[in-house]
Amino acid sequence: MQDMIRALRVSSGISQKELAKELFVSRTTYQKFERGEYDPPLSFILALSEFFQIDPKRLIPQRQQPQEIENVLQTPLSFRNQEITVSEKMKIFLFIRSLKGEL
Repeated sequence: MQDMIRALRVSSGISQKELAKELFVSRTTYQKFERGEYDPPLSFILALSEFFQIDPKRLIPQRQQPQEIENVLQTPLSFRNQEITVSEKMKIFLFIRSLKGEL
């Protein structure tokens, strides 16, 4: 969603400060929405869609397709800024299998 918010703003040539003012949010709050640090509330999404005269559904992300855990565990992961090791990933995998009654 943040990519869409930024793209709309940039394509219109408006600054973050100006858009934040138009949408009645602080510049800092707007920046956090645009960077994806916070998920904007529905009221913000509706105001933004009204400002740019677009369907609000364009701003709401579609649900991602679930990924197989094996694929997820092959990617680098971290928890609290510490990398999860291969051994820890295997424990996660086994734990999930036990939750699903496979062990």
